[in-house]
Amino acid sequence: MKKQSTISRKPKQQELTELAEEALAWDSELKQESLAAFEAKLAQAEPLETVRSTQHPVSVQLDQQDFVLLKRCAQRRGVPYNRLVALWIHERLHQEQKTS
Repeated sequence: MKKQSTISRKPKQQELTELAEEALAWDSELKQESLAAFEAKLAQAEPLETVRSTQHPVSVQLDQQDFVLLKRCAQRRGVPYNRLVALWIHERLHQEQKTS
């Protein structure tokens, strides 16, 4: 039996919007800062540790030609083909959510 998390999560789109806003604020602040001040802050920064959501393996049957094309696309992008498939699925699901 899986252990369920008791932490409530924000909707994914809200998280992405907040992250984008935070990134813009950081960019604005960093542009006003000297390189030496930035490097001093960077030296003191702690590494970011994130918790990834549980991932579920999925099996898909592709014909040989599609599989070869998939591997070529992934190689051109410098990512493993299974990661590229996951990225494409994620992007498509995000598009579907917007239109629903």
